[in-house]
Amino acid sequence: MDTLSHALYGYAALRWRGPKAARWGALFGAAPDLIYSITAYSRRLMTQGWSGMSAPRDNRIWLKDGPPLPPDLVADYNDFYRYTHSLVLLAIAAIIWYAVRRKPPWLLLPWLIHILMDIPSHERYTTQFLFPLSNFEIVGIAWSRPPMLIANAIGLLVVFSIIYWRYWRKPRAKGVGQRAS
Repeated sequence: MDTLSHALYGYAALRWRGPKAARWGALFGAAPDLIYSITAYSRRLMTQGWSGMSAPRDNRIWLKDGPPLPPDLVADYNDFYRYTHSLVLLAIAAIIWYAVRRKPPWLLLPWLIHILMDIPSHERYTTQFLFPLSNFEIVGIAWSRPPMLIANAIGLLVVFSIIYWRYWRKPRAKGVGQRAS
């Protein structure tokens, strides 16, 4: 799934805790992709210079019938993506968080949602969510395919309609729009 959608779902996941927590939720919802991308691009910049940053990519590489994955993406996946998208490592982080702070790790909820949404929405660059215990993966449907794009758009519409009605809509003053008896 795209990083913006992850951020929006992260915002929604923590909106019930208040607007500040929701903003943090947006950041933590996007965090697995942001950490992966920043580290991958940093390495590419250090090893290849600016020329490595602008290498054109065929968008079909994310599809199972697309062209071969470039070696740098395979290395990035093995070195970074598996770590930021692991339910096992997230659970360890949650246990440590709780042990240190003695509070539920609510900020990790958007991260969890991110991983759970990536599992069925990646068909080639799959999510090894049980890493490092297992390399098990599920081949889903790429988030760039129309059925997933439509499902994502509908999901965001429903979620943010609920948020609008629950938190953002201004309550009507009593008696406004009512007939006098």
